[in-house]
Amino acid sequence: TVVGKRAAHWRIRAMKTRWGSCNVRTAYITLNLQLAQYDVRALRYVMMHELTHLWVRGHNAQFYARMDRYFPDWREIRKMLNTSVRENSEIQ
Repeated sequence: TVVGKRAAHWRIRAMKTRWGSCNVRTAYITLNLQLAQYDVRALRYVMMHELTHLWVRGHNAQFYARMDRYFPDWREIRKMLNTSVRENSEIQ
């Protein structure tokens, strides 16, 4: 895998407040079904984000350093995704 970790299980479901979630204990990752409406880079970003949590639990400097290594333009994609959400008010 790109980040050096693998999810034990992936699932997709409608989520109201998040693009994804990761249970670090079980390595189960859930992705929001609404990601299918966006550029594939948004899906890649969320996947990398959640997989990175298998290394680093929270959002700290170590987490962001790993994101920079695995997905250098993640900030651009996150901004695009969040801007689109604000404009369409799908996820608040």
